[in-house]
Amino acid sequence: MNTLRIPPVTLNFLIINTLLYLLKMVFLYKYDIDIAEYLGLRYLMSNEFHWYQLITYMFIHGNEMHLFFNMFALWMFGPLLENIWGSKKFIIYYVFCGLGAALTQYAFYYYSIHPFVDKLDGFYNEIMQIHDESIRAQYITEWTKRINELYDSMVVIGASGAIYGLLAAYGVLFPNSYFYIYFIMPIKAKWFVILYGLIELFTGIFTEDNVAHFAHLGGMIVGILWVWIWKRKNKHLFFT
Repeated sequence: MNTLRIPPVTLNFLIINTLLYLLKMVFLYKYDIDIAEYLGLRYLMSNEFHWYQLITYMFIHGNEMHLFFNMFALWMFGPLLENIWGSKKFIIYYVFCGLGAALTQYAFYYYSIHPFVDKLDGFYNEIMQIHDESIRAQYITEWTKRINELYDSMVVIGASGAIYGLLAAYGVLFPNSYFYIYFIMPIKAKWFVILYGLIELFTGIFTEDNVAHFAHLGGMIVGILWVWIWKRKNKHLFFT
């Protein structure tokens, strides 16, 4: 038996992510169409939201480095976890971590834009007090444009939420194994997971960038809870 063989679900995830990125580049450079605008996860209130984006967003990436680091982590942790759990349980875990990441990011978006939505709602209430119907219609058009721009500006892409779930699972299953930061400084897996979780929490709160830090954190939390439930429910079911 070849112990280096990548199991089927992990292999297919690697292939799908890579092919979709190549397809993204082809459409972008040949047709000036960014398929991430369609496959990326939109905010629930956006007119561009579609249910399938809850899945497709996990398989589309922004640039080469985004793709590389996610696929490298998938290659590191995916085969081990899939071989432990089996392909069916692995794909369930991966997808649920990705969904948990999406819902966590939605919660962050909701609370972060709430003050702006309140202002726009106040603007709308003022509009409705205008008696001239033509002027009121113009302002309603402007209000609709602003609210749609706000909702449409939020797009999440990447496998990172699910990948952070894999990292969390590894930390729970093998807490005393070691990672080597920069290939030099050893740190136990359980502390590495906690450290990364804290980094994502504080970075998400105190920085403003285009990284979905709360999606990463959500994937980790869902992953830890899922592993804990599986282990608590039936250890033999978990380790198959």
